[in-house]
Amino acid sequence: MRKLTSDPDRMSYCYVCGKPIRATQRHIRRKVKTGQHETRAYLRGSAGSVSTYYGMRLVCRSCANRIDRLGLRRELVHHFGPLLAMLALLLLARFLFSGI
Repeated sequence: MRKLTSDPDRMSYCYVCGKPIRATQRHIRRKVKTGQHETRAYLRGSAGSVSTYYGMRLVCRSCANRIDRLGLRRELVHHFGPLLAMLALLLLARFLFSGI
């Protein structure tokens, strides 16, 4: 089993951008895409499948902030997207049928 110690001579690197992370800095871990595998079956006419793999990796502070912002944006679109779409349709219907 690997010993988890803070070795000042050992340098870690950000998984996303490759920037060095010093051992004295706080290590930040985020879930990032680590790989993808596609299976295609052209002869049988089926589309195939895509498997995406994620894992917890060390990232620098700027990449962690970007990952957090993208996650928040996805959540907002997921929760409020259908509501905004219905509101847009209602406004469009009101605009189109206001002259009748």
